[in-house]
Order: sequence, then structure tokens, then C-alpha cells
Amino acid sequence: MATAGRLARAGYAVTILEKNAGIGGRCQSRTVETPHGDFRFDTGPSLLLMRQKYEEAFEALGMDLPTELRKVDPAYRVFFGDGDALDLKYDVNEMSKQLDDVEPGAGLAYLEWLAKARAMFQIGGGIIENDMKSLQAMADPSIAAPLLAKVPPWQIVLP
Repeated sequence: MATAGRLARAGYAVTILEKNAGIGGRCQSRTVETPHGDFRFDTGPSLLLMRQKYEEAFEALGMDLPTELRKVDPAYRVFFGDGDALDLKYDVNEMSKQLDDVEPGAGLAYLEWLAKARAMFQIGGGIIENDMKSLQAMADPSIAAPLLAKVPPWQIVLP
């Protein structure tokens, strides 16, 4: 959507094709009517990552974000069949402890994973920030080389 908007603003004719009844891809919601009332479920992205990218997209279209974005805590809650739940917490120590309560050692594994993910993001941030205006730009080894020098490719795409 951001790309379509930017292209349209630059004067290009843009056609958006969508398999769902409304445009927006995963950014949808569904309302379910029950005897206990109506409940709305967001079917879109579970987490809003890189808020500044959303702000930049709206700014590029000459707009402000149409709503105030507020952080909710927990960020995400998973319910298991036995009634237990696991919350995705912003506080790293709380999250680590919660994981250790589920499985001893999982908290440390989580902290290690976070450190690795942070390092990959810091090294590979140029990939996200780079304007890929051509196939040649996408294939430029200087963009991915710093990341690939530190992290084996299979670790980037596999858990």
C-alpha cells in the first residue's frame, strides 16, 4: 500500500489487486456476533514493528498517521488448550523469567536469540534503509556483505 501510494503521488497510474473484499492485505478485522455481544478481531499483523517506517510512509504521502498509536502490554498473548497463557512482554527480564517458568533454560535462550537478532539488525539495517531502485541495486554485494560476513545465510532465514 505504501509503495502504491508513493507511486500514485509521483504521477504513476496504479492498480491495486486484492483477493479479499477490501484492500489492505493482512490489515483487516472481523466482527463476530455472539449471544454475549459482538467481538472484533484484528486479523492483521500481530506486532507493529518499526513505527518510524509507518510515519515515513504517511509523511511521503503528505499525511499524518490517522490515529494515535499506543503501546499495549502485553504486546501479544497466546492461549493454550489447557487454559494456560503466555504473554509477550516488553520487559526483557520479565519475558525471560516467564519463559524459564515454562521451560528451564528458555529464558537464557531467549536472551541469546535477542542479542543475535539485535546484531543482525544493526549489521543489516542498510538492507532495510537502502532504496532498491533496480535489480542491480538489489544484487549489490556491498549491501548484504557486512551481514553475511557475520551471520551464516541459513541463520538469517532459519530459527
